[in-house]
Amino acid sequence: MKPWQGLLAAGGIYLAGITGNLLVQKERAVTRALSLVTDRGIINIGAGCGRTFVSRHYCDLPEVVVNIDLAVVPGCPKCLAVDLEKAALPFGDLEFDVALASHVLEHLPSRADCERAVRELQRVADRVYVAGPSRQSVIAWLVPGHHLWVEEEGGVLYVEERTWWSRAAGRDPREWDGLR
Repeated sequence: MKPWQGLLAAGGIYLAGITGNLLVQKERAVTRALSLVTDRGIINIGAGCGRTFVSRHYCDLPEVVVNIDLAVVPGCPKCLAVDLEKAALPFGDLEFDVALASHVLEHLPSRADCERAVRELQRVADRVYVAGPSRQSVIAWLVPGHHLWVEEEGGVLYVEERTWWSRAAGRDPREWDGLR
């Protein structure tokens, strides 16, 4: 085997591992959201219906009442287009048991936008469950559309604007309580 073939193989194995980790994170997020459902269901934020088989599977779960994304996805009957940066969700207060935001809030441009979005999710659901990419993922560092690090620990949401030096400087989160 030539050295470049070994590097290519190692890169492929690494990417497969990252993809597997993402699927595990999404499965944990959905499982946690499902465990919190009583009778009003889940609002799935940043659903990505139809982008992958896995996202389509989650979008079609009977507990998912509505899937929110930037654009309506053809063939997704429960999909509604809403840009959380620009508009409020068209639902009443506490209309859902759970708002699930899996791998979506890190795409918002600022902490203030993220805080507004989370407050809106808190308005429409009893509980908000957030999942995002890990700082240990090289891919997460390189995705240009990721503007924030968003982590939930013990019911507290930590949001940090992403900079190349933030990892070296340590976490200086802005936290707010009330994440239900």
